[in-house]
Amino acid sequence: PDFSWRSGHELSFAGFPGAKLKVSSVRIDRGRSLPSVRAILFLTISAWALLLALRGIGLPERRAAWLSVAWLMVPAGAVLLWPAIAIPLLPLVVVASVATAAGAILVRGGVRALAERDVVPEPAPGVLAVASLGFLAWFLAMASPLYVGGHFAYHAAIAEEIWQGKFLLYYLPDPANMLSRQPQWGGLVVPHPSLYHTVSSPLAGLPRFWFHTGTKLFVAGLLTMIPITCGLVATDVADRRAGVYAAAATLGPTGFQLLALGHLMTIFGCAAATVALGLLAICANRLSEKGIFWLVSGALTIGFLSYTGSLLFGSAALALTALISYRSDRDFSKSLVKLALVSWTVAFLLYYVHWAVPFFRDTLPVLLFGTGGERVIDLSARVAAVPSKFTYSFGSFLVPLGGLLGIALAEGRSRGRCLLEGWALVLVLFTLLDLGFNFLLKHHYFSWPVVAIGLGLLFHRIDGRGRFGRPAARIFLLALVVSAVRAALSVASGGG
Repeated sequence: PDFSWRSGHELSFAGFPGAKLKVSSVRIDRGRSLPSVRAILFLTISAWALLLALRGIGLPERRAAWLSVAWLMVPAGAVLLWPAIAIPLLPLVVVASVATAAGAILVRGGVRALAERDVVPEPAPGVLAVASLGFLAWFLAMASPLYVGGHFAYHAAIAEEIWQGKFLLYYLPDPANMLSRQPQWGGLVVPHPSLYHTVSSPLAGLPRFWFHTGTKLFVAGLLTMIPITCGLVATDVADRRAGVYAAAATLGPTGFQLLALGHLMTIFGCAAATVALGLLAICANRLSEKGIFWLVSGALTIGFLSYTGSLLFGSAALALTALISYRSDRDFSKSLVKLALVSWTVAFLLYYVHWAVPFFRDTLPVLLFGTGGERVIDLSARVAAVPSKFTYSFGSFLVPLGGLLGIALAEGRSRGRCLLEGWALVLVLFTLLDLGFNFLLKHHYFSWPVVAIGLGLLFHRIDGRGRFGRPAARIFLLALVVSAVRAALSVASGGG
């Protein structure tokens, strides 16, 4: 077609009114045609919106311009290489870019307000820039027409049912509660809070397309909380450059893998637990202040209510940290115990009280002792599978090892670093326990943020080592980003 407002031709089949046609293949002969005016306008708006976002968070003009141009090459290249997929996606690219600009400016204002009150440190603009690019990447991977999403439709359907008035069905241990009584587990009762579905349920009042689009924007926003929090924690433990490295390290393949699986409740739980533990790490020296104590306990309570895995692994992180700090800092250890007790009690009264009896009566004996007979575990096979499990979750088994090394080599013995050690030991502890009981790698996803913080600290340490330190650190980071791009393309093209 000639240069015009819309690209392509419209095909109509007059003899088949209302019929659904199955397309076996799509072949495009571009010839000498130029992109449509509509496509050029959408690409321009998205680039300008990202430039506005990057400038709004304080990034220097030249760097913001280069990042905007680099971003523009992504959808423009997709239009050239895969027009049948990319061109229908362009309106959502504009939506994502505008949402990024609005969100980045609001987050910048919120972080600055918290920094002025000495709640969190002032991060480098690069932290929010990385988070903005992550938001775009995570949303567009889901917005692709080929995105499958694993359990996405399952969780969206539960949110829709809650919006229709079935909140108590998923809040109480009802036999019809498919969220916590799943057939593939033999009907075992495992309490899974429906907090994610309840929070996202108002989106179900929109038309179906915008309901799913709004859900994807919401999920991308949840994931964006992780690089921001990791950047703030690394900034507090080391400095602003370490914060940028830590934020960038979160943009690995793990987040895209969660999107491919469609584990929206896990994403919600990881984000809530990351914010809670990150806030605790930053405010660890101020827990004697009542306002800070109740702020952190409130965040931990939300984290415990967000997902059962967050309750289990978050409690383990607090317990391990309390044990580590017991001899050197008993006040901190006691504060952690108080936080855990308060958060546990409130979370129990708000939700888990309804599930305690059926879980301990029916489920726990089966989990511990099986349904009869002896369970034969091939320990050598499970040990040999550990590296491949790490590779599945993190893109390479070297990634979690690098994260743990970065935390172990971090300088100083602050309370924040002590918490990072306890958080990281969750990955080690449950990897060992996984040899006898399959935790379905949930501890990998819970440990993903602390691994990213450790990588940020490690890259920062390498960065300061002589003339070749900075290029080496950036090469390692680039390798992680390349694996993330491959994972993003797999998710966007319908892979897992």
